[in-house]
Amino acid sequence: MRKSRRRRPIYWSIAALGATLALGFQTLGPANPLSAAASSGTRNAAAAALPAPTVSPTTVAPGAAVIVSGTGCRARVLVALQKSSGEQLATQLGTPNTSGAWTISIVVPSNTPSGAYLVASSCFTYGGETAYPAVALTVSGCSTDSNGGQAHYYLTTVTQQAGDPIRFPELFSDKAVVFWCASNGVVEITAATQEPAVETAGFSYSGANIFLVGLYGVTFGVDGTKAKATISNDGGSATVTLSGMSFYQTTNIATALSILAAPLLEALTVSVVPAIRSGQLGSWAIKAKNMWGALVGKLRAHGLPKWIAEYLGTSVFEIDVMDKLERLGGDFATLAESYLASQQNPTAESVRDSLRLAFERVVARLNPKTVLWTPTIKVTVLDTPSANPSATGATGWPIRTQPIQSPMTKELR
Repeated sequence: MRKSRRRRPIYWSIAALGATLALGFQTLGPANPLSAAASSGTRNAAAAALPAPTVSPTTVAPGAAVIVSGTGCRARVLVALQKSSGEQLATQLGTPNTSGAWTISIVVPSNTPSGAYLVASSCFTYGGETAYPAVALTVSGCSTDSNGGQAHYYLTTVTQQAGDPIRFPELFSDKAVVFWCASNGVVEITAATQEPAVETAGFSYSGANIFLVGLYGVTFGVDGTKAKATISNDGGSATVTLSGMSFYQTTNIATALSILAAPLLEALTVSVVPAIRSGQLGSWAIKAKNMWGALVGKLRAHGLPKWIAEYLGTSVFEIDVMDKLERLGGDFATLAESYLASQQNPTAESVRDSLRLAFERVVARLNPKTVLWTPTIKVTVLDTPSANPSATGATGWPIRTQPIQSPMTKELR
């Protein structure tokens, strides 16, 4: 006898159906996943990690557009410009192509204050929201003012020079190039660079002296690898301090002494050939050391022009080059002897080359590099318009510099 199945009350079936539908809707997600995700603020942590999108440029002025590109999404993409707190300033939707790649342009609001922001991108599907890694964005520049007026942009240059006022006026120059803007009673420095220079053709007197010392191996240069600009915008006045440039002097002592040492090398060449052939190279080395000392003594007395001697002496290098040069006599003789000992059939030319090589290698040990100038330029744009605009390049905003210089300012737009 077949047992009859007990029928459940109809309200059970309705409840089961409701639970199934609820589960199904929960799995499929809402018809508009963007609004649901935005209201919940949740992210799909279980989804596979997406590659970070590219943002170009990463530093932008208010009112400009930023191009954001990414891959790995086959639904809808939402790009948001937001603060570190998560507050969104602008959003833009986009649709990827069939391969999942997408490119979206988002405009930075024109009233966005300067500072650090994030570009947050999300891929939305019916399964939920998957976040891309956020990318840093720097907003730099004045925003529109409270009345909707446009900001004004300026460029200010300040040039500082240094050098010997007698021999090398304007030898070095360091130009500070400062970009800034003004809006709504506030000034802001957006960028600053340095443009160093070492003696240009524009300074004929100094240029002539540079040419002369160059004949003696004295050269000048600048190292900008540690240059930096420190900007401070306090919501009113704006200041930038530029530093790190290192202006220096080097001297190739071998070049400075090569002409004056030529008689020494020639005399040694004449005497060394017979010494090699007779096996008396050791005695010749002692003679070479003594002749080296005689050369240095001659240089001390009158061998160099006075103004060149100063550049090879204590006044610039803070070392007694002549004393050090004299002590190298023994090294020269030893090195020259080692070069000459290997010559079986010496000629005047081969001997002369060996002596010159020994001379250059020994003297090169004295080549000094001395830092002569490390400028620091401070430029401050005050937030109170001047009553005398002509004194500020017709901008109306006073500019102070340290050291005191005459700034040149022009309006860009």
